[in-house]
Amino acid sequence: MPFQFANLDQRAFEDPRGLLDEFIMQLEQLLVNLLYETVEDFDFKPDFGEDIETVRLGLTDARENNIFNRARAGISDIATDALEATRLIGNGLLSKLKGLVSMGDKMRKGLRKALTYLLDMVNAVLSSIANAAAKVTSLVIDAIAELKDLIKAHIDLANGW
Repeated sequence: MPFQFANLDQRAFEDPRGLLDEFIMQLEQLLVNLLYETVEDFDFKPDFGEDIETVRLGLTDARENNIFNRARAGISDIATDALEATRLIGNGLLSKLKGLVSMGDKMRKGLRKALTYLLDMVNAVLSSIANAAAKVTSLVIDAIAELKDLIKAHIDLANGW
């Protein structure tokens, strides 16, 4: 972790909603790991300094309000034509998720700064989901993106990125 998908090449065409569901699950775990654990042996918690409890409140709120689960539930309702229009099926989805896997691989190889690029790439996928989804799901996706941006801003600032 972060971001590994079994049978990605096949599933991008045959099970795009399942992949997007898995993406949201893995994103939630990544955000938890950034704030409470480590990510590929990197400890980012010190990057938050005295603000870590404030940022953790944002994650706690998102989890208590089932933001991630609501996003996942909304993915199943996205019409195929909306998936196609937002490149969330086939080669478009494959390209986006392979980019995330690639940045995760760079972190696994010891490149700490790859996290900032990985988090930027997360926004592209979240934005596509928000554009394809119904209004409520879109709002939930926006809430996840805002939380991710808050976490990324602290990490970028602490590292001078």
